[in-house]
Amino acid sequence: MLSLSILVSSGWLPSTSHAVPASYGLQPSAQVDVTVIETPGTTISTATIGLETTSTITVDDVTMDILGLSFVLTPGSTLTLNDPFGGYDDILLSAVSVSTTGGSAITRQDLGDIYTFVATGIEVQATYSASDTSAVNPPTGSQTISFLTNFNGVYDANENSVSLFGVQLGVVPGSSFGESQSLIIQGDFSVEGGAETFVPEPSTGILLSMGLLGLARMGSRVRTNSQDGRG
Repeated sequence: MLSLSILVSSGWLPSTSHAVPASYGLQPSAQVDVTVIETPGTTISTATIGLETTSTITVDDVTMDILGLSFVLTPGSTLTLNDPFGGYDDILLSAVSVSTTGGSAITRQDLGDIYTFVATGIEVQATYSASDTSAVNPPTGSQTISFLTNFNGVYDANENSVSLFGVQLGVVPGSSFGESQSLIIQGDFSVEGGAETFVPEPSTGILLSMGLLGLARMGSRVRTNSQDGRG
């Protein structure tokens, strides 16, 4: 079956402490070096795939604990195989994402500026298809999968970077293509730090909404009085 292992190196800009978690975006230069392995020791494809700028990581600026993450690969990325797999030589990754959910947990294993952690219950969503550049075999339909996975990682507060190891991203059984082996896809993610996106606490958001509503009503009254004066 098709399983994808990912090594993610992600940085973000430091900032002052917040009363709420701080979410950091990623730079557009983020990229993923992908390797496709058919059997142990046999590589049949390598490619570089970018990460969407909507990708984020959320940390506690005081304790430096990782609270959440959301990584999205650039959609429409193609992996060209050196050796055809079941008659197909291109794998199209229409969409691949790795993100925490309400049931996810990122557990710190030790102390210090550099520490290891275990991530459990991380949601993976992927849509893929295959094509034959020789046009002998018709393109396959898109397959969408969603499941939870676990992996280990390392966080470096000095470098503002995080690495994720052994992230499984998908399943494409070799039997579906008349193959006895399934493909293994591994990726090394290199991500430069991005800007912080501050998300207010619920109470702060409510007060902000009330303030904006008040300004809107005030502007409406000003326009009404102005019109009355002209009359």
